[in-house]
Amino acid sequence: MEIEGIPLKDWPLRELRRRHTLALVDHMLRTEGRATTGAVGILRALSAMAEDAITDEVCDLNPFKGIRIRANDPRAQKKPRPIRVFSFEEMHRFAKAAGRYEAMVRVFTGCGLRLGEVLPLRREDFDGDTLQVRRTAHEGQILEGTKTDHGEPDAGRVVPATLAGCSKRRFSSTASTASCSSRRPAAASGVSAPSTATSGSQPKKPPA
Repeated sequence: MEIEGIPLKDWPLRELRRRHTLALVDHMLRTEGRATTGAVGILRALSAMAEDAITDEVCDLNPFKGIRIRANDPRAQKKPRPIRVFSFEEMHRFAKAAGRYEAMVRVFTGCGLRLGEVLPLRREDFDGDTLQVRRTAHEGQILEGTKTDHGEPDAGRVVPATLAGCSKRRFSSTASTASCSSRRPAAASGVSAPSTATSGSQPKKPPA
């Protein structure tokens, strides 16, 4: 698309302003026929890119930040896709289809960990019943501690993780070296993954 006669891809990021973002939103909704949720997703990606540019000192402000698109915006011609909630059984089939990454997928679906918390997991973090989340992976490095944005008193937390058919010994023996640290994330090994299926009760719906 063009903004003020210039293709958006040719605009120097430093020169973009909020009026240009508003023009982009109008184009996405009216001309491209995007749903409001799709337009919001694009703005979030552009905003994240602009924040990185500010950090790198190639941009002074974020022209995409703070722009809001109402769900009932009259310019929207397409309805948002319905949110799909996978069943407990579907999550297990999805994880199994991941092959050697099955354990990692099940840590995500069964424990609700962030990507940065899953990647630096080590074999000693699993005691047979819980995962001790102590580190965060960020930009190829393993950092001690985790986020505390959910009200945690200290960095790090304990997460229930029953590994179906997996003993602590087996879990430890299959974990190996990581590419971004001296050890491989335990979740990336071939170990059976966390699942609430062995706890005696199955949730009707997976966690959001």
